[in-house]
Amino acid sequence: MRRYWNGESSTKIFREAGLGPEIIGHKRIERCIARWRNDGVASGAHNDFRHRSMTSGVENESQLRQRVKEDERIIVLQARRIQALEDQLNQLHADFRKLRRAELSGRAIHTDMLDQDSDAGTGAERAS
Repeated sequence: MRRYWNGESSTKIFREAGLGPEIIGHKRIERCIARWRNDGVASGAHNDFRHRSMTSGVENESQLRQRVKEDERIIVLQARRIQALEDQLNQLHADFRKLRRAELSGRAIHTDMLDQDSDAGTGAERAS
């Protein structure tokens, strides 16, 4: 917060910590700064910061670490979800290409034909 109060951009601070807006989004950066201002990490006048950090720094640092840990957990979960969606999208593209080729060649195609090259379970979920 000291850097923020000294005029540095919150985005720049987060980016230097490895958490740029392309990873966590601009809104999350905004909300973190607002929360830290309101939750006591930075409450009161910022001139008072040195005194507060000396008297309650351990508690605030512990809270901050806990929040960072939670944010990292959320990022991991979101990355897994994104990967699953990308995998599903790739499978849908492959199925579409098969259907399109069959359509262009004048053949009829059944949805079970799509499952021939798919991993077990993926095609069956879409076919039902």
